[in-house]
Amino acid sequence: MTQVWQIAAGGSGQDYDYRGLFLEHDVMLLYPGRYGPYSDEVYRPLVNRKLLSGQRLGMIRGIATRVRPGDIVLLRDAYRVASIGVVADSVYEHNATFDDVFGWDLQHTRRVIWQDHLDEELKQIQGKKEDELFANRKQIPMFTAVRDQKILDPIKHLFDKCRSRPLRGMPARPPEPLTLEELGEEL
Repeated sequence: MTQVWQIAAGGSGQDYDYRGLFLEHDVMLLYPGRYGPYSDEVYRPLVNRKLLSGQRLGMIRGIATRVRPGDIVLLRDAYRVASIGVVADSVYEHNATFDDVFGWDLQHTRRVIWQDHLDEELKQIQGKKEDELFANRKQIPMFTAVRDQKILDPIKHLFDKCRSRPLRGMPARPPEPLTLEELGEEL
């Protein structure tokens, strides 16, 4: 069975907005990635040491192990669904390219084919502020499964309109940091 997920990408009053990065490169990203690729052996002790909340651990575990190719993703901008995507036939990746996005370490990465051709219909469905699909939610985690039919019913007809296409390119990886010797030579 296809699972529906939602992920926030900043915007609407936040001091960051990486929605454009998601759409331009067909990705969804999650923080914190500074501790390396997800494994329970690495991340569970971080909760015990209070460096990471249990809720955040659940989100990272979800994006790394529970998301499947063909799943639907709702890209959320505050309470509005800005875009719908389909998880590509790819696996979870801890990608160093996204180690500093507006100061956030967003290395937990999945590839998503964003369905730009559905954006206008999404805008029409959510025409007024009270029509925003997540409008009745107070605190929404950055990444979770969506099972609420009040959210899904108005847009589920769009899921059948999703289509495959080649993934958009990824940004270039940042260069490796200079060694002290190389830094001295450059100065």
